[in-house]
Amino acid sequence: MADYIVTGATGHIGNVVVRKLAERGEKVKAIVRNKSNLKCFEGVECDIVYGNFDADNFLCSIVKEGDIVIHCAGKIEIGSGAKEEIMRINYEGTKLVVDVCLKNRAGKLVYVSSVDCFLKEKAGVVTEPEKFFPEKQKSAYAKSKALATEYVLDACRNKGLNGVIVYPTAVTGRYDWKVSNIGQVIKDYQSGKNLARINGGYNFVDVEDVANGIILAAEKGRSGEGYILSGEGITVDEMFEILRNLKGKKNLPVKIPAFIVEIFAPLAELYYKARKIKPAFTKKAIKVLNSNYNYSSQKAEKELGYMHVSAKQAITNSYEWFKNIYCEK
Repeated sequence: MADYIVTGATGHIGNVVVRKLAERGEKVKAIVRNKSNLKCFEGVECDIVYGNFDADNFLCSIVKEGDIVIHCAGKIEIGSGAKEEIMRINYEGTKLVVDVCLKNRAGKLVYVSSVDCFLKEKAGVVTEPEKFFPEKQKSAYAKSKALATEYVLDACRNKGLNGVIVYPTAVTGRYDWKVSNIGQVIKDYQSGKNLARINGGYNFVDVEDVANGIILAAEKGRSGEGYILSGEGITVDEMFEILRNLKGKKNLPVKIPAFIVEIFAPLAELYYKARKIKPAFTKKAIKVLNSNYNYSSQKAEKELGYMHVSAKQAITNSYEWFKNIYCEK
């Protein structure tokens, strides 16, 4: 019987994928780093495998013929630092995973990429691209994901890899144990901290919908194909309106012009780094929030049976989860 092997299993998407597979009675190997916090696996039936997925021969000793590998591991970075680490984990690490899957004849690889690696038009519906142009990407994160995506596709088309790629949008929802960038904003608002708004918007998707989409891609996804796993696009103002209603506050956070936030972004990054929490707004985040976020999941819906809840529901799920975990003040 084939195993499901999940890299990045303590991450937001990874731990929910493990949870969903375990609920179905699948045999799951969750790859976690040594001394990782395993709180996210409480009540989840899975095999914990300690080690770094990109270490020499580690993954090769785990993957056997026919196994389904779900590669969630990656470093998300909306700031300006850690460029070498981003490339090592996101690109070089993905190359290693692909090579092991080929060598050990894995049954299937599902690579969790990101819509951030797309080069998009300023308007119109955004669908799965045919090419990625990593050399044109300005952020290390987007470039690393574009390079990794190209490597997976090349292995599918020229080396016989049975591989599928999924492209989530901005993931939110429950089980955000490591506190994502979006989760940090929601958690801070829930706990009563002063926040600010800027113009812009994004497409928010619930992590449980993404996890279900990944499993559907493992079951039904066509090799060499990519699938956008999006939710609903809303503005930053609409996001805070949802949070305001959940919190029961009268006023929305003050709105600050984006150019002012951009000027002070480097100082803000240092502040968040010193506090060891995820930054809310950076230069990259401002650019993303003011780009086209009209992503279509029509292909995933048609071919995989993918479904998603509203952005309001996804944000509410995150808010209520943080409220229950950290206790609202």
